[in-house]
Amino acid sequence: MHLHRLSLLVVVAVTSIVAIVSECPPHGCSLTAIDIAADGSEPEKEALAILRKSLLKTSSSDDHDDDNSSNTSHLLQNALETLSLAGDDSSVTMTLRGYKGGPPEAQINQDRAMLIRPFRISSTERQIAEKEPVAQQLLGVFDGHGTGGEQTSQHALEQVPQLLAEKLKAIAERDTDTPLHEQEEAVKQALVEVFLEVDQTDPTKGAAGCTATVILQLGPKLYIANAGDSISFVGVYVSKKDDSAGSNDANNGNTKERPLQQQVRIVYETREDKPDLPDEHARITAAGGHVNIPANPEVDVPRAYHVDKDGRLLWGLAMSRSLGDWAVQGVIAEPIVDVLDVFEIVQTAMAAHVETCEASITSDDDDADDKNKYCEALDPSQVHIFAVSATDGMMDELPSNYIGSIVARALFDRTIQLHPLSAAKHLILEAAKGWNRLYNGGYRDDIAIAAAIIYSDESILLSQSRNSNNLR
Repeated sequence: MHLHRLSLLVVVAVTSIVAIVSECPPHGCSLTAIDIAADGSEPEKEALAILRKSLLKTSSSDDHDDDNSSNTSHLLQNALETLSLAGDDSSVTMTLRGYKGGPPEAQINQDRAMLIRPFRISSTERQIAEKEPVAQQLLGVFDGHGTGGEQTSQHALEQVPQLLAEKLKAIAERDTDTPLHEQEEAVKQALVEVFLEVDQTDPTKGAAGCTATVILQLGPKLYIANAGDSISFVGVYVSKKDDSAGSNDANNGNTKERPLQQQVRIVYETREDKPDLPDEHARITAAGGHVNIPANPEVDVPRAYHVDKDGRLLWGLAMSRSLGDWAVQGVIAEPIVDVLDVFEIVQTAMAAHVETCEASITSDDDDADDKNKYCEALDPSQVHIFAVSATDGMMDELPSNYIGSIVARALFDRTIQLHPLSAAKHLILEAAKGWNRLYNGGYRDDIAIAAAIIYSDESILLSQSRNSNNLR
């Protein structure tokens, strides 16, 4: 079923992309996050419901029921067409506006999610619908805050990819003999400059602000830039080998399965830029700001305050880095940028798998004397990598391991019927339940997520030089 729904989506997605190609900027079109607000009955919500029901029905229906199968396929295709601009089998964006009191229609969603694949840099003359391997992409989220925060996050959503593409194009047009480490430093500096320029052109003139966390994939390299308390993380999913030529135990249905949590591992996560971190606290106070750390963390969180000329504390901010928020002394827009190598992640995952598997088998297990049967070395084709960016509306309520396990199942597990769009909706609703429990329905933060496959086909990355940033 997984391949069937993928083939349906390819037809639908290509049709949709060709239709809007003239409207896309040179660097490519971003997916458009669906807001699954609880009120109303928009077509997207109906399509999500059909998607879930169709997949469940298909997985349990009789293969010989041609009429039922045809009807299910038709419904599924229509649903996928409706949702194609929000995600597919390999990527997804979704959001939910929060509740801050008052009528539902008065609520403003200040969160934004972005996912552009392929993310074009210098080959902008080619049609966006051109068929090619996806080894360049850009995803991230922006969480607005303050009056007008949605303007700041929308500005970041539009400007970050445009400015970044321009800077990367300039890097690509330089001497191609530049050493790899210098290329990496140039890309990192480009990300820093983009964040600073978006901050300087904030449409609210710094009266509001937003977080920014983005993941840039250039072939086998991942560049992750973060400012604020939204989070990006990278996970590894280990799939099972094909049992068709497996051991006798496998053929007899006696293969012992390890829990999914042991198949999914978070290998990288950005830090939350908080005012009470020693380096952030020192910078804020040195700049004339004030950091308040509450005695009871259940009452409030650490905040950075603007100090006016009379020494009064104004505009408390629960983060130490952001775009906008110009008045809060010491709060900066400069992101922390890290670089990951996909090939190194794969190799590390392969080495760690056997160790983790063996450690999970205790002396009381039936297979304790034959660990090699269940803990044999991985094939690279079994290692898959994914990335997630999410605002604190989700991250404050759900642990990254749980989010990663749901996302990985939807992206990689062919034995279940969970589409990435359905997975994103499930995660958002789970986070929303947490907010409702915490505040008895009186408050819920905005929620946004973007997720994508980073590595699942070694040939795509091997077609790129490992010693190249793939700036083309």
